[in-house]
Amino acid sequence: MDSGHGTLIRWLNVTGHKLSNLVLVDPCWNKAISPQLILDEPTRSHLRWVGAHVSPDLFDPEGLSTEGVDSGMFQQKREQQAVKVSRYVVLGEGFKPKGLKAFLNEAGFLPSASMQSLSAVNRVALQDGSCPEKTRT
Repeated sequence: MDSGHGTLIRWLNVTGHKLSNLVLVDPCWNKAISPQLILDEPTRSHLRWVGAHVSPDLFDPEGLSTEGVDSGMFQQKREQQAVKVSRYVVLGEGFKPKGLKAFLNEAGFLPSASMQSLSAVNRVALQDGSCPEKTRT
């Protein structure tokens, strides 16, 4: 994440809050194709909503550095902070997240997923042909 986001997370932490992140996971995991693909079947059935509360204790001490097309909006070098999230809260499949209120309020039990389980969804989407051939690397 950008250093500005890291600063916000540190400030929120001082005030006793965490930054809550919600992500709609594209099952094809390919930045070379349009995310509009997720609107189409059968890709839509592999979508996952996940969430994570980010706090400074999740920062990886080693920073990231990207430049060029991977640096975001500008073609310049950008310093970033690596975040290590080991478990994500599963908020649903398809376009309908569930448990959003419980997640944001950190109340009640919600199922979790690891990066390995999200990788498994990607493998299934590739194997069953849900992702276009050009996404296979």
